[in-house]
Amino acid sequence: MILNIETMKILILTMLGLGFLLLNAASCTKDHGDTLPPETQDGKNTFGCLVNGEVWLNGGYAPFPNPNLYATIYTNRFVIGATKSNNNTHQIIFMDIKSPISIGKFNFNSTLQNTGFHDLKNDCYYRVDTVLSSGVVEIIKVDTINKIVSGIFNYKAVKYSFVSMGLVSKGSCDSIVNITDGRFDIKFIP
Repeated sequence: MILNIETMKILILTMLGLGFLLLNAASCTKDHGDTLPPETQDGKNTFGCLVNGEVWLNGGYAPFPNPNLYATIYTNRFVIGATKSNNNTHQIIFMDIKSPISIGKFNFNSTLQNTGFHDLKNDCYYRVDTVLSSGVVEIIKVDTINKIVSGIFNYKAVKYSFVSMGLVSKGSCDSIVNITDGRFDIKFIP
């Protein structure tokens, strides 16, 4: 299989992002409680959602401020990722949207890929595949002066195996993961 340059760039950026998150995964967690953070637009570096109805908040040990949460904006794409890591959990939620960032809704479809959920401790990998799953992210605020991006999201992702990258779902993975009531308010990296 021959990959074009754009596809190679996407794979490299995705792998770098995953590598960064894995390097910063940790065994101690900050107690966020059992509630989702409020929907804010002030750059509070918050992220939360429900994963199959359970509250999911980023957190874990890390050597830098908020390395378990990031947003990066490029000319024609934006990437948002969060990690939850402790002794029992190593999970990543990510959205890699191939579109210039602006206020509005972005449906996950065949041109807006690389959105998913990884449960690394259990070797379960999920992504929006546009056939069996779907979703949307709504950007509510983009502040390029203060470098803030805020929004809400939800999606349904299906189990997958991407052997060439070494991501193979094993064991007792559910076939679908439902991400609902998602919200983020992040200082982004330009």
